[in-house]
Amino acid sequence: MKSYWFIIFCFVSSGLFSQSETYQSTPKDTTEATFFLRKALKLDQAITISLPPEQKLNKLQKVQGLLNKAYQLDSNKDISVVFKSVAQQYFYTGVELFNKAAYPDALKAFENNIKILSRPEIAELDTMTLFNAGIAAEKSRMYDKAEYYYQKLIRFHYDTWSVYIALANLYKVQNKTPLFFKTIEEGSRKYPEDQAHFTNELLSYYLEKEQYDSALTSVNSLIKSDSLNPNLLYLKGSIYHQKGNLKQAETFYRECLKSSPNNADAAFNLSSILYNKALDLSEENSFFCKHKRKIKQYCSEILEHLNIVAKETPNDIQMLNMMLFCHYQLKNKEQEKTITEKIKQLKTN
Repeated sequence: MKSYWFIIFCFVSSGLFSQSETYQSTPKDTTEATFFLRKALKLDQAITISLPPEQKLNKLQKVQGLLNKAYQLDSNKDISVVFKSVAQQYFYTGVELFNKAAYPDALKAFENNIKILSRPEIAELDTMTLFNAGIAAEKSRMYDKAEYYYQKLIRFHYDTWSVYIALANLYKVQNKTPLFFKTIEEGSRKYPEDQAHFTNELLSYYLEKEQYDSALTSVNSLIKSDSLNPNLLYLKGSIYHQKGNLKQAETFYRECLKSSPNNADAAFNLSSILYNKALDLSEENSFFCKHKRKIKQYCSEILEHLNIVAKETPNDIQMLNMMLFCHYQLKNKEQEKTITEKIKQLKTN
């Protein structure tokens, strides 16, 4: 089943670090504030796009410290433009670090962006940075921080269902089941037009917990509004399969393949059900002619479905063994020999 996740991305322009150049013409006075400001600007100009993000973060923190000193010494200096430039650089550096899976450092960068923009002389709120900080905190297993940022977005009415999904998943990871359900309920009530996303999360939860009856209830509510969706039909078949109701599983795998003839997952699972039927018949002591005919019928259909699977996973051993059994039952000597050699080669490698 597909999960909905959020990908952090950005476009970095060559002029990203040029905003502070406005202060090149600062008068040459002797105040300490100006000294720290000039030092910050000089260091800021040394931060280039080609620098590794870890080095960018380190330099940006030094620039931020120098700017703080300059402002403390002379609060009349309007250096908000420089602060905002640094905040923007923190954001993009955070994105780079996140994409390198350096989540704690990414969180530092995003939090410094938030800290700068919350300064009284700037007083701005970047909801995208808050969301990214929440995701980075969650990836860093700093769950309290992640919850803080997601809750803050909800309080500020960040207009997207995805925050509720992220917060619900955070509670699920921590086994805070009542809060998980409460968040899903609140989100679905606030965004009724996006009900499918919340139902999908409930479905995922029920499957993880092997609560198959509840999972069926969720998937049925999705199918009501999208009855021919092959993914939902496959999912319903899969739930029945896990419940051990093979007859219903077979029915919905077939329905899925009607809507999506090349669905390899449905084809494989249906093949496995038919294979076990054929195998059971082949092992019966009373091996009547009618069994032989039935086995051949099953094997012919199994091979038809497995040909779909083979396009995606041609070297799958389990699939090849099922094929081998079917060709043996159908007395396809050449195909049997070819698959036997292929399995032997794959096991050797």
